[in-house]
Amino acid sequence: MSLTGLAIRTCLKRALLGVTLAEGRVCDSNVTPLDMLAKDDPLPVLVVYVDDDVRQGTDGRWRDRTRQLDLVIEMVLAGGVVIHEGAATVTVPHSDAGMEATLDIMAWQVRQALKDPTSPWAELYRTFRGEVRMVTTRRGASTEKGVRFAARQIIITVDPLLEPERGRDVVPSPFDALVAQMRGDRELTLYGDLLAALLTGSILPAWQVMQAALGQTRAAMDAVGLGALPGGEAEPPVTRLTVRTALGDLVEYPE
Repeated sequence: MSLTGLAIRTCLKRALLGVTLAEGRVCDSNVTPLDMLAKDDPLPVLVVYVDDDVRQGTDGRWRDRTRQLDLVIEMVLAGGVVIHEGAATVTVPHSDAGMEATLDIMAWQVRQALKDPTSPWAELYRTFRGEVRMVTTRRGASTEKGVRFAARQIIITVDPLLEPERGRDVVPSPFDALVAQMRGDRELTLYGDLLAALLTGSILPAWQVMQAALGQTRAAMDAVGLGALPGGEAEPPVTRLTVRTALGDLVEYPE
């Protein structure tokens, strides 16, 4: 769908691993129906994925300036659980009330995990997530095929970070932090390398990188003074400007 969506989903899963009643049972974009998940494993399970993505165009061009991206966290369980928290141990039965209580606790744990200031994955999630526009919670329950299970869906609608543009030599921020974090995770190392390769190696001159980022025509870039000078389209970007004066040379190094 998008590199920003990939970043959010990756960070979301890692931020939730091992910090809720689902423990390590956190799935990324699992397409298995919830009743089948409940049948296969009665213990609590979390599924995270990116759903609807709406981007509004401006002046007839496709841009990400105004965007609504739905992040979905699904929780499902089909059995009783034993909860250990500090000195307290509580056995929650496999009943309607018991499963609802378990989902309430998990929903609270999810929120706490995503706000955790000590988790690097949660910090990256909040960075890529951008502005939260709305949070919707939907509940569900069923006895499909003889399996009594309860489920809850949390939908977080956000206006996320802009999609990155390919650069020449370095991965743009904050994707550079994500790449570093992925390379430190044994399961994600290769994806970190792939992401770095996707975001570097541009052969476009600087003015065309800007044109691509803005989604503009060459005429529009020329009109606002951001295009290349006639005849200089293929010239490398200026790295030093020397102005000769009667008092000596004035040398400027553009940033």
